[in-house]
Amino acid sequence: MSMEYFDSTVLSMKSAKWSAIASICSLVVVVLVIVYTLLINTAGNDTRETSLRGQLYDNLISSGKVGIEEIGTKEDFLNAVHDERTSREFYRNLSNSGLFNEKEIGTEDEFYDSIKDDFK
Repeated sequence: MSMEYFDSTVLSMKSAKWSAIASICSLVVVVLVIVYTLLINTAGNDTRETSLRGQLYDNLISSGKVGIEEIGTKEDFLNAVHDERTSREFYRNLSNSGLFNEKEIGTEDEFYDSIKDDFK
């Protein structure tokens, strides 16, 4: 067996080894991209959950004075109270219900100011 044959065989084996390593690395990259995408989507949802309106919803529900029957699910609430007009309308409905007083929920302007950063 010549040395040239041995060298080409070793080179071929090294090449196959590096090719396998490259394939594994490519697969790892694909898996990492998928995991990252899932994490970003989950983080997006978590951010929405901890929005000022989400906190308001949680506080209203935990007060025991209103429930899902009155203000809907959190998703319903977030979709319904989505700008200044709908926020002020919700405040007036809440205030007129007699369930909360101004000491509890503030004035209309205070109420809106407490959640307006969600609309930027």
